[in-house]
Amino acid sequence: MTHSNQIQLSGSNAQADDITMSGGGLYSLATKGAKDVIDHGTPLVIDAIDALKLNPNLREFRMSDMGCADGGTSLSMIEAALNQVRKHANEASISVVYSDQPRNDFNALVSIVHDLTDFDSYLKRIDEVYPLFSGSSFYLQAVPNNTLHLGFSATAMHWLSSKPMNISDHVHMVGASGEELRAFSS
Repeated sequence: MTHSNQIQLSGSNAQADDITMSGGGLYSLATKGAKDVIDHGTPLVIDAIDALKLNPNLREFRMSDMGCADGGTSLSMIEAALNQVRKHANEASISVVYSDQPRNDFNALVSIVHDLTDFDSYLKRIDEVYPLFSGSSFYLQAVPNNTLHLGFSATAMHWLSSKPMNISDHVHMVGASGEELRAFSS
């Protein structure tokens, strides 16, 4: 049986056929812009890790990718971040908490992170890394207090916990102005 990554349009609804069964990655393949944003932000992540001044004897390091989708767009950034942690705390066990809303395609996410797709995962190159998967949106706490060293989120800022008002002449908050912009900015 073959599987395709083609998107089928039906009326005003778009539906991807066999997203999970296709091996995942449909989101990442369709959102090069998100990967570009993350790749350009990677130096900021590296600087943030350096600013932590990690103890060389640190036993455990935890980071999170909040709003991770299928995980394919952030693989390179996560790998760079983990390599930077290793420069400061080479013996630390590292956990990466991937979190997204409960309706996320976690089958695709797990497959991509565990290198079961055509995406190139860091897990085969970096030892002592433990990926964890959470169906909690970034509006809910996903890890215990004082256990997260670095939290990361990119291109997920359009997911608001609530909608402050309708925008009269645009579909996205970046097109708002006046009172509407102030409502979305606070």
